[in-house]
Amino acid sequence: MMIKTFTKVLLLVTLMTEATVNAKSRYLGKQKKLRMGKKASGLVADMAPYPGSTETVSGTVYLTFDHDMNIMIEMDVEGVPSCSTSVTESNGCGIHIHAGISCHNAVDVEGHFWKIPAFDSDPWSPVRYNADSQGKSTYKTEMEGGNGYGADMNFGRAFVIHNAVGGRIGCGLLEKA
Repeated sequence: MMIKTFTKVLLLVTLMTEATVNAKSRYLGKQKKLRMGKKASGLVADMAPYPGSTETVSGTVYLTFDHDMNIMIEMDVEGVPSCSTSVTESNGCGIHIHAGISCHNAVDVEGHFWKIPAFDSDPWSPVRYNADSQGKSTYKTEMEGGNGYGADMNFGRAFVIHNAVGGRIGCGLLEKA
């Protein structure tokens, strides 16, 4: 009788252990699937001239944020002066998300937006674009590590295009794509 009871208990413990292991495995599998299948989120900005600028910037900028917060920036704009990613002027040919939530006046646009103290220095400094001599830019670039925030924290912020000497020439608010 004692052997039968022990055998039943052992069988019960074995079944419970297998059930726990299987449940944990299914849970971890779902978590991995969620992480791997997580879609990137996107924002879009309809660009217009920066407040007070004489440039005629227009077009669209698309930003895609992946799960590691890398930002893919795609521009399709015109009315910008010729620019190159090799410019070394501070903010020259720069494209950046700014902290401001308005493009109506220059004061409200504010400075570059990034997570402090996640970065020791401005992660937007090296982010530049190319534009041809006809003022057209269909440029793509990736900002590894982004600005420390995902699409949700960048939503509603001002996206700014700079000319070759760093002047602000275009602005658009980031909206859900």
